[in-house]
Amino acid sequence: MMDITKGAYDFKLITGLAIHPPAHIKAAPLRAFQAHVRFHGKPGHLTADRAYNHLRAHRFQEHVRRAGYWTTYDYPKNQLGPQCSIPEHEVVMVDGSLYVAYMPEHLQMISRWWKTGAIDPDTCERDSNGNPILETGKPFDEKTARALLEQREPYRLKPMGRPDGDGHQRFQYPNPRGYIAVDPATRAPMPARATAHLVGKITVKPSMKLTRSIQKHPWQSDDWHRAYGQRNQVENSNKTLKDVGSGDIENKKRRTGRGIAFHGLVSGFAVAAENLRRIIVGITKIARGKAPKTTRGSKRFDARGNRIVREHQTETQTISPLTGPPLRE
Repeated sequence: MMDITKGAYDFKLITGLAIHPPAHIKAAPLRAFQAHVRFHGKPGHLTADRAYNHLRAHRFQEHVRRAGYWTTYDYPKNQLGPQCSIPEHEVVMVDGSLYVAYMPEHLQMISRWWKTGAIDPDTCERDSNGNPILETGKPFDEKTARALLEQREPYRLKPMGRPDGDGHQRFQYPNPRGYIAVDPATRAPMPARATAHLVGKITVKPSMKLTRSIQKHPWQSDDWHRAYGQRNQVENSNKTLKDVGSGDIENKKRRTGRGIAFHGLVSGFAVAAENLRRIIVGITKIARGKAPKTTRGSKRFDARGNRIVREHQTETQTISPLTGPPLRE
């Protein structure tokens, strides 16, 4: 259970566990997710990487979307950029977010160009015809890439609520006056009347390509970083279960049995014990309340050996004009 917003949980628990034989990891994430849904029930926010399910939506993402969960994903280099299109709505999905299909190509491709080290044409020398000489240029740097990623925002469709039980979701078109539409074929700006009909709300139906990659926050945005950074809690839980002071499941002497059934049982006991430990710590913190704010005293001394007292410290020292400062004890 992740704490996306401050104070969401008084203590975070391990709510799903899946043990799989070697080379059978494909179904394990779904089993862990289903265990969490049975435990918690209320739709939340799921964060995961993209490596384990080979982008087969029926193994994981389709079930997550039908459960009404928002998602936050990261992508390998070859999956960045345009991922699918929705022709009936003139919409394209880029890096997990939906945009008007007439967003310029360089804004759609900048994520892939950045991560694959493509050459930035603006850093290249030009030939007599004005064409960039790629051999003289430099790859897109992070500052340039992030500036272009921010320019996508006027083209982005805003999600309206969570996906329903069938995987459908409502979106709001952006204001057509807030962006410059570009014809994908000619790469020339389009007249305002060409996109004037792209207004209001639409319902986007699920598809395999859309379901496997769609997410709530724009890729690499501040909101995306805050959500994706919470994934470290999973790694911390895995590490804790291996520590000597906790489950110690990494110690072979603590799990001398053989077979996946035995290892699954040992891992289950370790998770149950860790959850009990977290509940006890959480209840104790609630009972004690917030600790009073304290100010650390200064550890510096002046030339006469007296402790230097700052204005914000509660203790004060008085110096007699006749005897001078007291000596250091």
